[in-house]
Amino acid sequence: MARIARSKSATGIYHVMIRGNNKQTIFHADEDYEKFFTLLTGKVLQKSMYNYAWCLMPNHVHLLIKEKEQPISDIFRDILSPFGYWYNLKYNRVGHVFQARFRSEPVQDRTYFLRVFRYIHRNPLEGNLCKKMEDYRWSSFAYYFRSGKYQPGDVILNLMSREELEQYHYEKDEDDSVFLDIDNDGIKKLTEAEIIAIVEHSGFVEHISAVKSLPREIRTKVLELMLHAGVSYRKISELTGVSMSVIRAVSKNLNEK
Repeated sequence: MARIARSKSATGIYHVMIRGNNKQTIFHADEDYEKFFTLLTGKVLQKSMYNYAWCLMPNHVHLLIKEKEQPISDIFRDILSPFGYWYNLKYNRVGHVFQARFRSEPVQDRTYFLRVFRYIHRNPLEGNLCKKMEDYRWSSFAYYFRSGKYQPGDVILNLMSREELEQYHYEKDEDDSVFLDIDNDGIKKLTEAEIIAIVEHSGFVEHISAVKSLPREIRTKVLELMLHAGVSYRKISELTGVSMSVIRAVSKNLNEK
């Protein structure tokens, strides 16, 4: 099947979303976040793009960028390919790290630009990864409003004053459904971060991405642990890469016990 062409932005500005393959976790340790961010900032330093906002979540990334002379597809090829190679070497795995192509949508006007800017910074808050936006390390919110690095006269602060722009972030958007997003269903009792913590603190496996490769007996124990915690089949599969049929079989045996 032929790929659908990306919608071209007249402004050169895009909201980009990158997701882990099968919605699995991408970033397990600070080093993983730092490696991705280094590749990202490298493209900024090369003047291939301008990065207005960023947020690295455990299993996906949101960016608000402006392409310059290099097309957006080439920009992210140069980021995702070396990261995937490095990641597979580090975790002794094979296969795709990211799900299909990155997703993008054009940002054509000032109003939508500001809404996406806010939406990206609110992601960790909405995902229960922090209580305050400035507490989340892998987002540009603190860069703009706490670091003192972003100075009056720069691009974003031409749109609003620093005080107005920060206050704008606390006004939740009335219609989040218009933005690029991931399917966050399946977590009722626990957040994704809490599920990952349960698995990685269990003593069975160091990283949740390695569950699929565990010996059958140990893998079953980890899956039972997640099932006991009330995690849905779908979410277990997304986080571990284990097939739904295997998870259902483990669940059936668990119920029979």
